[in-house]
Amino acid sequence: MMTYNQLSPQQLELHRKLQTDTPFFIENVLKIKSKSGDIIPFKLNKAQKYIHEQLEKQLHTQGCVRALIIKGRQQGASTYISARFYHKVTRKRGKNVFILSHEAQTTEKLFDMVDTFQKHSPPALKPATDTHNRRKLSFSQLDSTYNVGTAGNEDVGRGGTLQYFHGSEVAFWEKTDGIETGIMQSVAYLPDTEMILESTANGMSGMFFEKISSALEGLGDYIVIFTPWFWSDEYRRPVPADFSPTTHEQDLMTLHDLDGQQIYWRRKKIEDFKSEWKFKQEYPCTIMEAFITSGNGFFDIEKVEAAMARKIDIPSTAPKIGAMDPAGRTGKDSVGVGIRQGNQLTYLDELTKDDKDPMFLVHQVDMLIKKHNIDKFFIDNGYGEAIVSRLWELDKRYKSIVQGVWFSEKTLYPDKYTNKRSEMFGLLREWIAGEDGSPVLPDNKTLLQEMSAIPKERYNSNGKMALPSKDDIKKLLHFSTNLLDTVALTFAYPVAKRHNENVVRKATGDIRKMGQSPLSTIRNLKKSASRSSLSSKISLL
Repeated sequence: MMTYNQLSPQQLELHRKLQTDTPFFIENVLKIKSKSGDIIPFKLNKAQKYIHEQLEKQLHTQGCVRALIIKGRQQGASTYISARFYHKVTRKRGKNVFILSHEAQTTEKLFDMVDTFQKHSPPALKPATDTHNRRKLSFSQLDSTYNVGTAGNEDVGRGGTLQYFHGSEVAFWEKTDGIETGIMQSVAYLPDTEMILESTANGMSGMFFEKISSALEGLGDYIVIFTPWFWSDEYRRPVPADFSPTTHEQDLMTLHDLDGQQIYWRRKKIEDFKSEWKFKQEYPCTIMEAFITSGNGFFDIEKVEAAMARKIDIPSTAPKIGAMDPAGRTGKDSVGVGIRQGNQLTYLDELTKDDKDPMFLVHQVDMLIKKHNIDKFFIDNGYGEAIVSRLWELDKRYKSIVQGVWFSEKTLYPDKYTNKRSEMFGLLREWIAGEDGSPVLPDNKTLLQEMSAIPKERYNSNGKMALPSKDDIKKLLHFSTNLLDTVALTFAYPVAKRHNENVVRKATGDIRKMGQSPLSTIRNLKKSASRSSLSSKISLL
């Protein structure tokens, strides 16, 4: 066997590159299985090269790696990370790797890749193993190991010491609290340690989304790496002679510099999914698109976006319903304010944290009622009870317009909903579904994000629909759904249009004449009518 002193300069340089240059090692040493099952050389694609560049940049600046990777399907992120860690653990001494996936089948596939690396490496570059099974490779001469596990067990990997950790499909992990306090604490924040968490998106909740949100705000040690679908060379199809991009497709081609073959592949894939939103979930163009469209939530996001793109004329006879979701004077929550008339949400605003003084909010409601001639104004009593009381004091006629609503109060439909909150959300969902017309929402990205984040409803033993409370939603998402709660409040109670002009505005802006409370009619009807007859007499606008 030759010693280092006997190697030529060219051989020494080759040895150095194999030891330190990960892409060089991957492309000249490692083999992978192709989709057809053949063993072929590992050639890095564009997404893999970009991931490598970002990881190396962080390693150079921070001395270690803490990264979150958001990806589309089959872009090779897991394959690259597995190869990266195989290179490190077989070129260094005393290093331990752990791969943790969301399900056993994926865990087996990830280890198969590592097993292929080991089996098909040149003998001179393949370290000896004293353990080689379906879960572990142990390199005896290097005192290093490569382990895999499944995230279903929160105690997996607990108690060990790791230098490199690869979390795969993290957004789909269960029991993340135990994993975070267990195996993820096995990687100390020291030089030459790496923790890489990658996943397709799975809604706006859970550990992965929380870490992404914090990292995008510049908090913590993690960087965010995103790879769009159109970086993959295989995601294209020959364009037929009669193919003509739609206006939307032309906009996408301009925005993302796509060619005809890519946009035609996209169209055919959407046809396979039978849903553009399903495509966006699996093959996102942007980070926000991935999270907004993913997950199994309460609202149909395709219909929400359709409502945000729709324009209709507002029926002049429809009542105007205002709503406010106040916030506590401390904390980051904002105040939502909105107005709905018939099938259109005509006004929606979010007041900043500096605008939460109750007297200021009293003034805002007063001005909105006068300016828009509002028939009914609902206010969440959680932080708004004092606002309602002050408005009643301001003008006794406001008692027929302004009403406080407790989200936990009784529902009008006790056989269907558990409380007022679930009722309002249920009615909002039905409205968005367009059962009573074509709803219109403002094109508001914050509202879209909040509606995407609400989890799917559950049902109690009596078959009644239930949703998490506002506080539980905030704990889950780490933000409050202020605008969404405001829109839902416009469905708190049925509202009848007052037939006479109820507000006469003078130059001073004071209110001179108001009509009878719309709810007085509703209360009389409720005494003599069932739920089904009530809905036939007063439309739930």
